[in-house]
Amino acid sequence: METFLNKGGEKAGIEIADKRLFLRYAIPCTSTLVKRGTVKKELVNELLDYALRKREMQTDIRETFPVAYLACRKIAQNRGKGEIGPEEIREYFWNLHDDVIERRFEEKRDFDKDDCRIWAGKVLRLLEDNRAEVLTQRRERIFRNAFEPHLKKDDYVVTHYDFITEKVSRENAKAIWEDKNRRLGIGTTFP
Repeated sequence: METFLNKGGEKAGIEIADKRLFLRYAIPCTSTLVKRGTVKKELVNELLDYALRKREMQTDIRETFPVAYLACRKIAQNRGKGEIGPEEIREYFWNLHDDVIERRFEEKRDFDKDDCRIWAGKVLRLLEDNRAEVLTQRRERIFRNAFEPHLKKDDYVVTHYDFITEKVSRENAKAIWEDKNRRLGIGTTFP
């Protein structure tokens, strides 16, 4: 794992400008990281509380999620940016994450590739306890919507593992859906 220190021993590297958005996409992966023993459940709770705006965070998430961080950093550097913004986070998770999943699965083989993928979907109905039923390319499924508590029926969303990571426009959902159709050879029709 890369350390993010400069020559003086201080934290270095490109900062993540929107840590909460980054965590919305990264937190769903923590179930695998906890299973591997690389992340403790207490840290997951701290990150989740921060993402939900319940408390401030002390953890350097660049070190917790080095694969996602380094990919986002590379996108930012290629764009000549000094920080990782929402555009870079979405570029990685929406468009490049599947490639990383394939490589990591070949190395580790300890997670479900399809659960780890980012899927676009349409909210079919809202349920109690911050959950929603969503139609994705895979199937209709129940997801946690703690990150987007104000969803409505027919909203378009992005999912990762069992989380709704964010509400998106119909156009963005359709682009993600069609890209997944192309990449995975799925022939589903966008709703």
